[in-house]
Amino acid sequence: MASLAIPEVEEIEVVYGLEGAVEATSRYQRLAAAFTAKYGQAPEVYARAPGRVNLIGEHIDYEGYGVLPMAVRQDTIVAIRRGGDKLVVANLEAAVYPDIEFGTDPAQPVDVVNHTWGNYFLSAYKGVFEHLASKGVAAPPAVGLQVMVHGTVPLGSGLSSSAAIVCASSLAVAAVLGVAGSLTKGDVAEFACSAERHVGVNSGGMDQAISVMGMPGVAMLVEFNPVRATDVQLPAGATFVIANSMAVSKKAETADRRYNLRVVECRLAAMLLAVALGKAPAEAAGITTLKQVEPAIIDKYGPGAEEQDKAVRELLHEGVYTPEEVRAPQASPLWLGCCGSATWLPTLQ
Repeated sequence: MASLAIPEVEEIEVVYGLEGAVEATSRYQRLAAAFTAKYGQAPEVYARAPGRVNLIGEHIDYEGYGVLPMAVRQDTIVAIRRGGDKLVVANLEAAVYPDIEFGTDPAQPVDVVNHTWGNYFLSAYKGVFEHLASKGVAAPPAVGLQVMVHGTVPLGSGLSSSAAIVCASSLAVAAVLGVAGSLTKGDVAEFACSAERHVGVNSGGMDQAISVMGMPGVAMLVEFNPVRATDVQLPAGATFVIANSMAVSKKAETADRRYNLRVVECRLAAMLLAVALGKAPAEAAGITTLKQVEPAIIDKYGPGAEEQDKAVRELLHEGVYTPEEVRAPQASPLWLGCCGSATWLPTLQ
């Protein structure tokens, strides 16, 4: 699945099925009309990416372990064309999401202090250029882009509206710049995950992977390093009820005290566990996931969940670890390892 090319389709039924085609057609027509009214010309390209629900594996993707999500019908569409000398990002629901403008420099920073919804598009824009640079591919010239977005994934609902807009924006930018043909689904899943970190969230990769690689009628076993996905057929006739509690959690805006805090705590725990298993602090500082420590646990305690639980209980103490413990001379590279990331520092502070 990860090695497949990004699909291009012209028939809306291919994406939304016969049942959803009428409603989806009306939605695309409204988006096209609003885009043309604003920019004076029709979009060159539309890109879309769905939200997701997760069946098995909560908060373990950033520890390197596989998860079992599936895509949902709700999605984000990005209409785009080349034009002007800025990145102009508009939304079909303009009263809620006002227009945002950015320069065209792919190296510009994302303002995470003054967070706006347009930051997700800018992160994706940066991600496309960063991916090309990482592959040694000459990037096309940065040009002005005219953009309009519409999403049906409920904001802050736990269905990954952020991944949907970042993935859809990544696909739209790549397509309009003429580089989408060189990308695989795995490429987009990987760099969209890295790109979303520009908004200040240390994402583990599940959300972007299923948004790009999800297929109708199946869940996906998503694994990492490198990202890959395997179809898991759902039971015939099964119905999944996705209930919206209406409690909004804006991950990017609360990352330092919620999502990122868990990521930092887990990474520090993995590093300290590695040191307790005999790794030098400087080597342990390079560890980013608990899965990287698993071989050392198996070597000392043997395979199996019970042995891993025993290792943790013996090698780590209960209760809170103080900053002094982590900053201790023998562990100082661990602290420096965490502080090496700009998105980690606000959480540590």
